[in-house]
Formats: sequence, C-alpha cells, structure tokens
Amino acid sequence: IESLAQRPNRVETFKTIIQRELPAFMQRADPFGWRDLFDRFADWQFMVFSKGKPLGAALTLPLSWSGAPQELPGSFEEVLIRAVGSRELGKPFNTLVSLVVGLSERAAASDSRGLVLNALVRLAHERGVTHLLAPVRPAQKCHHPLAPLDQYINWKQVDGSPFDDDLRLHWKAGATMIGTMTRAVTLEETVNVWEQWAQMPFTDSGEYIVAGALNPVLIDQESNRGWYEEACVWMLHTPLNQTNPPLLSEATQTACIVM
Repeated sequence: IESLAQRPNRVETFKTIIQRELPAFMQRADPFGWRDLFDRFADWQFMVFSKGKPLGAALTLPLSWSGAPQELPGSFEEVLIRAVGSRELGKPFNTLVSLVVGLSERAAASDSRGLVLNALVRLAHERGVTHLLAPVRPAQKCHHPLAPLDQYINWKQVDGSPFDDDLRLHWKAGATMIGTMTRAVTLEETVNVWEQWAQMPFTDSGEYIVAGALNPVLIDQESNRGWYEEACVWMLHTPLNQTNPPLLSEATQTACIVM
C-alpha cells in the first residue's frame, strides 16, 4: 500500500477507482474536493498494489477524535474542514477516516474489497492510529430508496450479519456500527443540471427515484432547484488495543508504508 505522495503519477488512476464506487449521477456531480485532497493530503490517499498493478484505493483523512459518537463529523465536507484545520494548527491526530474504498476494474471481478480494507486496517495499526472510522455508504439501499435509513441498517441476513453488502464487509472485519453521518452528501443545483446528472427529465415538481440514489431526489420547478441528501453509517474499527494511547503528530509519520 502506497500513498499518492509516493506515487503522484497515479492520481488519475486513483480518481477512476474511487469514482467507480459512486453511482453515475454522483460521478457527474463530483462531490469531492479533489484539489484539496491531492494538494493537502496526498500522503493520506492510498493505493493497494498486487504484483505491481493497482488493486484498489482508499480516500482517507486524518482527524483528532475524542471517541464520543456525538462528536463525529456530520458530512464529508466537515471531515475535510476539520482535517484542514487540524493540519494548519499542527494539531495531533489519533483517527483515520476512510471516506471511500474502491477496487480497480481488474480487481472488481474477484471482489477483493476485503483485501483492500484489511490492508487499510493494517496501515492504521502500523501508523499507531487509535481509531479507523468509515462512513459507509450502504449502496444496496438504492434498491429500497423509500425505506427509512434507521430501519434499513437494521435489516439482517439469516446468520445475523447486516443485509447490506457494504455494511456486512466492515462487520466481518470486526467493525462496530456507532451512528450515522446524517448529511454525508448534499447536492443542490438547478433542474437543468440535475437532468444532466440524472440523465432523465424532471417535468414536474415532486420526488423522483434516480438510479443509484439512496433516497428520492426532490425537484421544485417553481424555484428551479433540485435537492438530494444522503446519509452514511459510521463503522468503527479499532486497530490498537491500547488504553489512552498518545496522540501522534503528523511530523512523526512516514509519508508511505509499503506492504
């Protein structure tokens, strides 16, 4: 596993892998601040390689977190804002937030997502991070867009594991569900832009089911606005079994760990 600081020529490959995890409408909307991520946090964007070829990627940010669920960021944007603020203030961190984990096209056929996640957990362990947090996008909810999230995340399989594939992946890796990132992604634009994103017409005001969306998209023709918001589920991995471990300054961290 290597960072983009180590492999700057892999930026476009990294973006392609991450965007593969998003539904088509969100790829067109492009909700991530790529420039900030690459300019400020290239050392925290990771790619996993197998025999020299990209297996997957992880979009992550370092944070300082008390461990209290009520103090978790409420959106992807807030994670970035807090990470930027901590870095500018030289504030030590103890938490790695994995915003998106994706697979290359070659690896997707073999469903190697668990390998990439395990590599990230090992990385967090090697760096002495106390917490690995993942705001997991329960992608299968797009097949149940009218179901309330608090009900959906409690759906179980016969063996007691989460119904959703993405939640189940983290559950199998030992993660615990500790809450929801209620405004993970918020998209608001004109109706025309939304029609381009969704690749469908919005002829009247109301709620529309858009392919890949976890919830309906709200269209208001009078104000010429379309609005969408989705939540993610916070899953907590604890790589280290320590009591009150010290916070680690970024200056003490290596730019890249190769496994």
